[in-house]
Amino acid sequence: MDLEGRRISFARATARYFGQILSALICGVGYLFNLWTSRRQMLHDLIAGCVIVRPDRMPQPAPAQLGELA
Repeated sequence: MDLEGRRISFARATARYFGQILSALICGVGYLFNLWTSRRQMLHDLIAGCVIVRPDRMPQPAPAQLGELA
């Protein structure tokens, strides 16, 4: 997700992918960034402006009203 909670675009996902390569090329230090950032973002997440949201912590949609068709 991006910083506003929306799905990321293809371009942002591509930037995150290449940021992972950069994180690995600098001796893995980019993977340690999560120890120092408040949102636990790694270097490639910071580059792409993304956050990782675990499925068990995502807000659930409201249940459908009785009588509504799904």
